[in-house]
Amino acid sequence: MNLQKKSDRCNRGLQIVVVGHGSIQEAKNIRKDLRAKLLTDEGREFYKALGCRRGASSCLTAKSLVSAKRALSEGHRQGQLNGDPM
Repeated sequence: MNLQKKSDRCNRGLQIVVVGHGSIQEAKNIRKDLRAKLLTDEGREFYKALGCRRGASSCLTAKSLVSAKRALSEGHRQGQLNGDPM
């Protein structure tokens, strides 16, 4: 995804908004690392409206495992998790 400069987005009236499904406290913990607006949807209403699924079977596909192997071989590592990872 090619994100334009913030000034270009703002000039067009666009904003990046991150919607998480963690608690308000979890959102506060990661807010300091973001430059976007952060909203929390503890009841996962937005998540459900988008048709998102939960669980390992929805994210552990052959393609994702190949991508994970590539990322690990390039030195990328998972950081600290907050809350429910699924």
